[in-house]
Amino acid sequence: MKDFRKLRGPIAACIVLGASTANAQEAPRTEPQPQPTTMPCGPDVAPADCPSGQSQAATPQTTAPAPQTTMPATPPPPPAPTYQTNVYEPPAAPMAAEEERPWYETIGYGLSVGGGVDDFVGDDARATTKVGGGWDVRLTIGTKQWLAGEVSYIGSAQAIDALGLDSSAVLVGNGVQGALRANLTRNELAQPFIYAGGAWRRYDLTNESFNTSDVASKDDVFELPVGVGVAGYLSGFMADLRAEYRGVWGNDLIPAPRGNDSTIVGPLDRWGITGNIGAEF
Repeated sequence: MKDFRKLRGPIAACIVLGASTANAQEAPRTEPQPQPTTMPCGPDVAPADCPSGQSQAATPQTTAPAPQTTMPATPPPPPAPTYQTNVYEPPAAPMAAEEERPWYETIGYGLSVGGGVDDFVGDDARATTKVGGGWDVRLTIGTKQWLAGEVSYIGSAQAIDALGLDSSAVLVGNGVQGALRANLTRNELAQPFIYAGGAWRRYDLTNESFNTSDVASKDDVFELPVGVGVAGYLSGFMADLRAEYRGVWGNDLIPAPRGNDSTIVGPLDRWGITGNIGAEF
């Protein structure tokens, strides 16, 4: 009996161990359940996306990472400018001040003085006088236009010799002239032109101590000058050269006796070649 009591503890431990082993062998094995592929319903999911009957589970809260305080990167330098060559650029628009200038400031003006040689055309007048000189002061209006106007003072002087007249006498003429001038070019270095107009001239005998000849001491005549010329312009300076012919009416200065009639007067038509210099503005 005493030996049974000694074996009672090991026997109980064996019984317990055997029972546990049997229970472990007989327990049914459970298969893992597949996880749903759909997003669980929660407060952030629209009701239309939740299957009916499914409870809205609470959306797990995710903690946002703390912002990192980093210095902003230095911006890259701007790209270097590129230049294109052979690119057409339209001409600059004219200045408004030029467009607003009144017409009378753009037509061009010229003031010049000059002189040359001239003489009468008729035989009787040329037999009494010698080749003389002429001079003028001229204002031209319209040097930059096709049509210009000229206003001039004209003068002449030449020796005269007649029977009964002091040999030191000089025939002097003074007058005014107006003419229209047609320019063949505009705003060019050289400007050919033609012109025609009208003039009044007064002749006077000067430097004579006596006059018993048939030559009148004074005479007023009307002239129609026509001519051709060329003008040049450079940096505000101007010059022109011209040749002209002057038809004359009203001359009774020099008589030209023909036959038995001593009242016929000689023609005072003139030719001349003159040159002028001046300024354009």
